[in-house]
Amino acid sequence: MADGNPFLDKARRPDEAARAAVLGDATVLWAEIRKGVKADWEPVVEEWKYYGAKSGWSLKTLHK
Repeated sequence: MADGNPFLDKARRPDEAARAAVLGDATVLWAEIRKGVKADWEPVVEEWKYYGAKSGWSLKTLHK
């Protein structure tokens, strides 16, 4: 992860286990953020998007 985004492999969309491995103890905080966004902005759709070899995967949270 020295170069920033640890999720650069297009063939491997980040799953819960991969995210937990990177986030470590912050996994709990990540879950709280997602929960809060959903609670405040429902309905929301979470969508993983691959933006290229330099940017890798990012989670988009869409409302309406």
